[in-house]
Amino acid sequence: MDVPDQPPQRILVVHNAPARTPAKGVASDAISEQEVVAVAREVEVVLRERGHEVHAFGVTGDLAAFLATLDRVRPDVVFNLCEGIDGDEHHEHLIVQILEFRRIAYTGCPARALADSNDKERAKVILRASGVPVPESWLVDSLEQAGRPEIRFPAIVKPVNENASLGIGIDSVVTSRESLLGPVKRVLESYRQPAMVERYIEGREFNVSVLGGADPEVLPISEIDYSGLPRGVPRILFYEAKWMEDSPYYLETPVVCPARNLSEKVAERIRQIARRSFVAMGCRGYARVDLRVSRGGTPYVLEVNGNPSLASNAGLARSARQAGLDYPALIGRILDGARPRRDPSGRAGGSM
Repeated sequence: MDVPDQPPQRILVVHNAPARTPAKGVASDAISEQEVVAVAREVEVVLRERGHEVHAFGVTGDLAAFLATLDRVRPDVVFNLCEGIDGDEHHEHLIVQILEFRRIAYTGCPARALADSNDKERAKVILRASGVPVPESWLVDSLEQAGRPEIRFPAIVKPVNENASLGIGIDSVVTSRESLLGPVKRVLESYRQPAMVERYIEGREFNVSVLGGADPEVLPISEIDYSGLPRGVPRILFYEAKWMEDSPYYLETPVVCPARNLSEKVAERIRQIARRSFVAMGCRGYARVDLRVSRGGTPYVLEVNGNPSLASNAGLARSARQAGLDYPALIGRILDGARPRRDPSGRAGGSM
């Protein structure tokens, strides 16, 4: 097992506490939010076994309590697992902004990368400017705009500011203006944000985990296998298929790593695009790039997910194992990537 050479440190593991009254969404969304608490426990165990002094904190809208915890613990490093505040992923970057302001070392992506990747429209602009192929899309902020004549079908409807398949259902792939209205209405009313209507790419879907910084390492490619889904069910990882373990759709969408029957030419193209996307979005530490490869062989980036799930059974850990990193080694690698941030004078910041 690869064990990084790390002296004992005082580490604060930060995660989002599940919201008692979420600001938006639907009741089943709590499944994905509760997962981060279990992940935090897994990470805590690994860090303690490695000899670190570990503290934990669940972030809520009471940011004064978070600041007080920083003052009390005075961590050498914050292991950041926070995915939002009070059920709102749009605020994921705020915790990192506080750490950057205080010049506290933390794991994972910078605040700017998290903010940009959580805004799917802004992310597309950044990726497109860097030469990364992305599907054509249209932003819809009212039901009237769903009638925009330039929208092309088939398309998929997503909330513009959510991750983890939130707001994506079995009806989210649409083929006409009539079928577009339902999922757009759900996004506007339940998630209280514009809907992104994106051209649906027929083809295979891949996830690519990336570790590192300016010269990142691309881990083995994973593929979502949709072959078991019933005829007529869209080949997408909608929320039920991703999170609800008692759903038949969950069982019929396994992830295969490494991806099979993939030519080296296409695989290398996927790796190049994943690496370019990681750098273009300003990611650091770890991220996951989701792509679909069209039937013509063109990879299109769907999104770049900064700080994806670190569950031991999730995609990043699965890819890391294929690359020879077991779960403790992966957590150690991510911790080792945490560096003190620098103030404008160029001096390295300490823990406080």
